[in-house]
Amino acid sequence: MSRKPPRQSSLLEETPVPASNAELLRIDQGEAALNPAQRTFNRLTEQIEKARARLAQWEALAQQLHERSGNEVQPGVAALELVQRQLVALLDELLTHPPAGLRLTRRRREGLTSFLLARIDELLSENEDETLAALHDHHSDISLQDRREIEEGLERAFAKHLAGEVFGDDDEQPAPESIEDLYRRMDERMAAEQREREAQAGQRKRSRKETAAQARREEEAQGARLSVREVYRKLVSSLHPDRESDPDERARKTALMKEINRAYQANDLLSLLRLQMEVEQISAATLASLPEQRLAHYNEVLREQLRTLQAEIGECTAQLAYGLGAGPQFRLREPRDAELLFARQLRELREAQANYRALIESLGNPYQRLAEIDAIARAMAGR
Repeated sequence: MSRKPPRQSSLLEETPVPASNAELLRIDQGEAALNPAQRTFNRLTEQIEKARARLAQWEALAQQLHERSGNEVQPGVAALELVQRQLVALLDELLTHPPAGLRLTRRRREGLTSFLLARIDELLSENEDETLAALHDHHSDISLQDRREIEEGLERAFAKHLAGEVFGDDDEQPAPESIEDLYRRMDERMAAEQREREAQAGQRKRSRKETAAQARREEEAQGARLSVREVYRKLVSSLHPDRESDPDERARKTALMKEINRAYQANDLLSLLRLQMEVEQISAATLASLPEQRLAHYNEVLREQLRTLQAEIGECTAQLAYGLGAGPQFRLREPRDAELLFARQLRELREAQANYRALIESLGNPYQRLAEIDAIARAMAGR
């Protein structure tokens, strides 16, 4: 009977997994119950570690989709532009030199011309192109330059009228340069008015109790800042490389100092505490024996650290959603949502290419051309 060879350990089994900050810094009193500050400290360290992992996951996904966009989306966009230009050239040829047997009535010609100008506008919205601009002017009753000047004039007039409605006869307010400038100034005005209302309401409603609570919050924030600074100073005092004569030890301490400075500048208390443990300035027992007031200051820092991480996650997912063509109200909740959006973006690109190619084929086919032109004319007349 043959014996089975001994099972080989995998690389993952051989490599010890380093403890996370939450595991390393967890306060454990054994059988003794934890006080409220200790429980809050443990909960916040866990939440921060999870938020860090989630942020890293989103950032990695954003980088991955950015690379895929360069390899898959951008070639698709270029292919779509190429087929759009082919369609524009074909429409121009049909209007300028109609093939024998094709009767372009006024309705058909107007429909084809409107469709051609719309396709040119689509292409020019992405990039300026002198050839396309000249083609536009050849088929349009008004030049592209004149049309843009008229549109800008109408926009400025509308912005000026709206500014009068919003700001009244405020001589200190110059006329807005554009509708975007007006909206920006309106947002600033409304934000300033909201701040003023809140300040007035605060002055009216603030009681002695609220004033005392505000003073207490400011005192807690000051205590939190001092607590972080104290941890930082202890690390610096023992690890500053200038006090080290051994070259290897100086290099090690220099690297540690860079890490310490990064953590301090980011108000990253967890990393500072972990570094204190690594250099044996503190231990798990030290954390467990901290006074409740000191731990409360630490917790205040950790809450702010968690809020910062959550804001970074929100910003990362919002930028990712925008880059994937989602609307402003869309929220990415899971990485799968981003992957689905990316797949939809690719699918819509391919469908647009296929639709344009089918249209080019129909317009180039003498047996299908007239029906396609009539369909275009009906669609443009109904806009």
